[in-house]
Amino acid sequence: KSEEFVKGTRKWIFEKVSQWERNNCGRSRVFVLIGAAGVGKSVWSAELCRRGGIFNGYIEKESVSMVGAMHFFKFDDNRLNDPIKCMLSLANQLSKTVDDFKQHVQEVDIIKIKKGTVTEAFRQLIVEPAKKVKRTERVLIVLDALDECRISDREDLLKALQNGWKDTPEWLAVVLTTRPEDYIPKRLEVFKPEELNTEDEQNLHDMQVYLKNNLESFFSDERELESAVEILLTKSEGLFLYTRIIEDILDEIKRREGGLTLEALRTENIFPS
Repeated sequence: KSEEFVKGTRKWIFEKVSQWERNNCGRSRVFVLIGAAGVGKSVWSAELCRRGGIFNGYIEKESVSMVGAMHFFKFDDNRLNDPIKCMLSLANQLSKTVDDFKQHVQEVDIIKIKKGTVTEAFRQLIVEPAKKVKRTERVLIVLDALDECRISDREDLLKALQNGWKDTPEWLAVVLTTRPEDYIPKRLEVFKPEELNTEDEQNLHDMQVYLKNNLESFFSDERELESAVEILLTKSEGLFLYTRIIEDILDEIKRREGGLTLEALRTENIFPS
């Protein structure tokens, strides 16, 4: 996913999460980003993981909070939609990135965990081992697309986070993303979520940056380039998912050594709405 990240975009979201970190990750130490399907939440999460943490001032090399573990839920993959497998994966990753975590996880009965509840897995694999680790440097857990957790277990996962996270030590924080589906926003409102809205001015600016970078080889005139950007921005309705469609079509046009005109963009169905 991180290879789909467009350089120069999403600075404002990174600034929000940096501000959250500078404020000691708030009282809850949980940063929630809510947005509709296709707005680019998973790509942003992947980029955060690729960078390895939250940094001073977005581009500084010194990490303030490092990413210690991550999980990207995927509804159609039984390995990735199961919250207990998620907890096992997170514990395994933290065993490799956090000193002394492994020795405390080794005390856990894994067979019993696999047959138990999500709440128990969260407590035994994350909360209790973390409480035994003496540490001051911040470590992040990244949970992406929480809404794609297996439906039958989603409520239990939300309850585990809502009720159990307060018992984790100060050095541990979580960044999670989700769609605003069903009861999820209500369950997470205690963490004061940030919203990624397609109509947000900053989101539209990011789209413009992307579109301009990809269209400038077709339009040498600056006014025509700006008009082309606005045409496709309207078609996209602010969804970053649309940029992948645009990129494929532009690549095909280049392979055919074809060109683009504003008239074609306005009148022909080259790019779907």
